[in-house]
Amino acid sequence: MNRRAALLLLVLILAACASGAHNNAAIPGEASRGPTQTLVTFGGSATEGDGVRDRLRDAWPYLVFDAALPQGTVLVNAALDGATVKNAIAAQLPVADETHPHIAAVWLGADDLVAHTPIPHFKAALVQFIGALKRLGVRRILVANLPKSYGPGATPYNDAIEQVVYANAVEPVDLSALDIPLRPVDGLPPQPDATGHRLVANAFEQALRAQP
Repeated sequence: MNRRAALLLLVLILAACASGAHNNAAIPGEASRGPTQTLVTFGGSATEGDGVRDRLRDAWPYLVFDAALPQGTVLVNAALDGATVKNAIAAQLPVADETHPHIAAVWLGADDLVAHTPIPHFKAALVQFIGALKRLGVRRILVANLPKSYGPGATPYNDAIEQVVYANAVEPVDLSALDIPLRPVDGLPPQPDATGHRLVANAFEQALRAQP
């Protein structure tokens, strides 16, 4: 069984068994002969893959899982629709507490932009979120900012993200120069399409392959 088939099989099993909000749960690569590592992705609607038809093939967490992580890695996508950083503290941090990830990939802020979260509140919540991941012993924490396609309103959120990233010595993933395609999604703001997810995945893959 190849890696994609193994991933799909486990997701189908989890979908049948899951009773909580996170039906994306743990997705391992093929059985590894060595020690495993766990990647947890945190985010909102985009990280859930709401802008693509086949999120297991086209959403950025699964693209990163396929391209940049060794066999035996376990992927847990903790993202939820519409998650501001405050929402992620309440609903997504418990996933990290349960899984004890080696790597955390964080893409939050788009839903705060939509919700017009005041920048001081956004910044304080992001500090709290990253601080909690560090206290849990996460070895690598990658934090992305917002692409320019989200409009000029993204700039103050990106400034806050940059300040928090460098103050807390975590790894930046710079998406600010990307003009990623967005597509309409029923009930949600426009979301990255498959091409946009590939661009986001490329940025995370580059960061993962760099020396921390």
